[in-house]
Amino acid sequence: MKRNGNGKKQKHTKRNIILSVITIVLVAWEGYLLGTHSSLKNKDSKNESTLAEKSSTSTQSLSKKNSESDSSSRQKTTTSQGTQENVSPKRYSQSEMATANQQFLDWAIAQAKKGNMAVTDHYFTHGASGSGDWYAETVDGKALVQPQGPDNPGYDAYKIHVLGVVSFYTSRNGDIGFDNVPSKAATAVGLSQAADKKHQIHKYLLCDNRVVYEAIGSYEDLVAFSSPLGLYDDDGKTTAISPKIAFKVSQNQAAQNEWKKILSSL
Repeated sequence: MKRNGNGKKQKHTKRNIILSVITIVLVAWEGYLLGTHSSLKNKDSKNESTLAEKSSTSTQSLSKKNSESDSSSRQKTTTSQGTQENVSPKRYSQSEMATANQQFLDWAIAQAKKGNMAVTDHYFTHGASGSGDWYAETVDGKALVQPQGPDNPGYDAYKIHVLGVVSFYTSRNGDIGFDNVPSKAATAVGLSQAADKKHQIHKYLLCDNRVVYEAIGSYEDLVAFSSPLGLYDDDGKTTAISPKIAFKVSQNQAAQNEWKKILSSL
């Protein structure tokens, strides 16, 4: 009976050892599985975070590009009427204006000769009317052509200021290139002694925003030095003469380039 008791005790001990080993193995395996799952979860979380960061960066980059594109589009819209660049005009001295006009006239004379046309830079002088300003209507707003007084409405009332006027036409006298006839004509005579009635006249406004504006019209529309300009009354508010034609941005790119080059050199 004693041996049997020892045998049972030994069997019980072995069984406990086996169970303990199995328990340890199971615990170890569970720990391994939990560790692997946690590692994979952390890796997935990290990957998701990286993807989120990349997505955010990509979205920010795309948003920035779209913003820059929109900004560029807005800038182009601002200058869609033809203004080549957004420039804050400087106030040119009489000497600078004379230099710029002469340089452009030299260029215009060569162009007129190519087209068998005449050209002049002469237009009305001070005293052509009362004390209200002469102005031109352009696609970019009113441009001061000739101030008649300090505040009628005056220089600061305009965002564009005309530095010179050049007119191209077919000469009634057959002259080609520079035509001296208009410079000797009275204000009331205008181009009537110089231009052929059967052909159109082209008038260029040379402006301080570095843009050349152009009006193309019949002899009747543009023969006067003051055509197609507008005139303010003496109060500088009401209109005495309304502009007949609005000046558009000249499609002559060579003229635009030349005028920019000239002003950049001053």
